Amino acid sequence: MAGAFCEGAAVRGMTQRVIHILPEQVASQIAAGEVVERPASAVKELIENSIDAGARNVAIEIDRGGIGLISVTDDGCGMSREDAIISLRRHATSKIRSASDLIAIRTLGFRGEALASIASVAKMKLQTRQISDAHGIELVIAGGDIEEERACGMATGTRIEVRELFFNTPARLKFMKTVATEQGAIAEVAQRLALANHSIAFSLTAD
Repeated sequence: MAGAFCEGAAVRGMTQRVIHILPEQVASQIAAGEVVERPASAVKELIENSIDAGARNVAIEIDRGGIGLISVTDDGCGMSREDAIISLRRHATSKIRSASDLIAIRTLGFRGEALASIASVAKMKLQTRQISDAHGIELVIAGGDIEEERACGMATGTRIEVRELFFNTPARLKFMKTVATEQGAIAEVAQRLALANHSIAFSLTAD
């Protein structure tokens, strides 16, 4: 395969580059495939974020097996406006600051890939509020780009609404199973996390 690239370069002229850096949006969509293989993967990442945020109640709502809608609402610590915006960037995390922190991980997620990955392949609405803030912040995101930002009234915590998962990566949609199968996978993820975190109240509503 490498030979084919080299041969092509010779035909076009050796001064023309054949290796280039992918645009950030394309790189994010490729990385998203490593984190979000199916709707259940997105649900798992979002629930784990809620648990790490200290939530005592986590409500999950899905439609069409998660392809139409995934909504995760918690009463955790919430985020400031600045943190909400930066949380949508790849490798943005509150869990680690240096390599030495990797040997003392005490949280479920730490790579800083979840929100960025989901946002890059879906239409997302993020609402969050810290207890010290007078109001919450709402961000509307499509394909990883923030399209709207506004204040919103809400209780302390975070609500993330994901619609039209994989709307801009149709090839991945072809690998989705039936609605019943995807819904069952989400239910299994929620059940496992609920059993492992018995001090947190979980609810799951489908369609």
